[in-house]
Amino acid sequence: MRPSLAVLFLCAGFGKRLAPLTEHIPKPLLPFLGRTALEINKQKIDKLKKYFTITKMVCNTHHLAPLVVDRACKLGIEPIHENVLLGTGGCISNAIAHLGSPDYLLVHNGDILHTVDLLAFCHSALQHKGRVAGHLVGISFEKVNSLLVDKRGILKGIKNYWPQDKYACKPEGVSGVKDDKTGLTYSGIALYHKSFFKYCENRIADIKPFWVKAIEAGEKIVVQDYSGVSWHDFGTPQSLWDTMKWRMEKQGEYSFNYPKSKKLAFVSNEGEVQKTPDNLSNIIIYEKPSVPLYKGMHHQIIGENFKWEIQ
Repeated sequence: MRPSLAVLFLCAGFGKRLAPLTEHIPKPLLPFLGRTALEINKQKIDKLKKYFTITKMVCNTHHLAPLVVDRACKLGIEPIHENVLLGTGGCISNAIAHLGSPDYLLVHNGDILHTVDLLAFCHSALQHKGRVAGHLVGISFEKVNSLLVDKRGILKGIKNYWPQDKYACKPEGVSGVKDDKTGLTYSGIALYHKSFFKYCENRIADIKPFWVKAIEAGEKIVVQDYSGVSWHDFGTPQSLWDTMKWRMEKQGEYSFNYPKSKKLAFVSNEGEVQKTPDNLSNIIIYEKPSVPLYKGMHHQIIGENFKWEIQ
């Protein structure tokens, strides 16, 4: 008998670094070649039916909630509103009350795009010997790596957070990690066993204190290394540009090259995809642009109240 699985997409944040664009479009609803990030990620979940009985998919909402609710419902995702932002930890406790009693909960940021094989990730989690309260997808970003893991991938510390002595848990045995250097960065994707739920408190909180609470109670949190995948958190204008470029190249339907003979996509507020006019090169346009389009424009993201120069 397959274990039951509920899915929680995190969609409540403001996306402040992309304002004023995200004052009109929630970050998880930004379109990439005609499909929102939430829709792209939701489609990945269907493959998990091979190992789980998926009982419910939900998303938390706060910023521009009516827009998120409308799109989520069309995708078969039940919205759970937060009157105040509960954080990446508090939202789990709030969601659990709506989920029944699933054996597992997959938590997935709604505003990332990636090539993580969720089916392989979950299969590995189910095959792990001994009970594990949580499995995290880890990726390596040397400047911000904070998860300290041992050679088995078990979370042993969080740099500058827990334990207080950041040198207490050197991630020995981790490929490419030496001495006091950290191991991996949390990707925003996690699979939690129901045994983890009791450590999630009903309060505004980041997820880290709940990990620590579980570990100190004798539970295991395992970090699976997916450093070789493509992973994009499009939280800044430059990273939004890079994500669009990657998505276009991955899709293969549109070309993205810097020679003026090649065009980036035109993205309307309805998410429709068109090629850019012949006199433009490498432009992303959201909503109705507030600046006139002129010959020779290139390397810019343009919207109703902004124009971002991109490298």
